[in-house]
Amino acid sequence: DNSKGEAIGEIVWVDTRNPADAKLISAAPDLLEACIEATTLFDNYPECWEAVGTWQVLLNAIKKATQ
Repeated sequence: DNSKGEAIGEIVWVDTRNPADAKLISAAPDLLEACIEATTLFDNYPECWEAVGTWQVLLNAIKKATQ
């Protein structure tokens, strides 16, 4: 319950009149799915583990998109 008015998230304003912003917004579901799929490559293929920095970036992006 948020009846006391405390912040529950961050609001980010995006100018959808900007073509680049509008394109990014429309691609967001596909980008999220690609991030999720890519993390399974790291889980299933140990030879990818040397790119652990990329794996962490993917996890952070998924967390931002789903929380």
